[in-house]
Amino acid sequence: MEAKEALERYTKLLADARAEAAEIRDGARAEGAVILAEIKESAQGEATRIAATAKAQIEAERQQAVLSLRKEVGTLALDLASAVVQERLTEDAQAASVIDRLLADLDRESSATGTEAAAKKAPAGKAKK
Repeated sequence: MEAKEALERYTKLLADARAEAAEIRDGARAEGAVILAEIKESAQGEATRIAATAKAQIEAERQQAVLSLRKEVGTLALDLASAVVQERLTEDAQAASVIDRLLADLDRESSATGTEAAAKKAPAGKAKK
């Protein structure tokens, strides 16, 4: 009978140990699932934060590029306007130079013609005396 009782105690202890092991496994699985859910939630939050930071950085870089382009366009517009004004001033200066030369030529021609006419009149005037 002692062997039978020992076998029953052993069987009961083994069953209790198996039940306890099953409870431990189930608890570990549940705890693992909770930890996994927390890790996933944390990772999702981190991914959202990283995406928001990247979006903000991209927007800041876009704004900086827009400002840089505006500055560059402004500089180019000023350079173009300066070149147009310079060209216009050069054209005006050339036109003024051409007009000055024409006036100078007319003055020379009129003085030469006036001198020749005076020279022609002078001998004739002397002959009348």
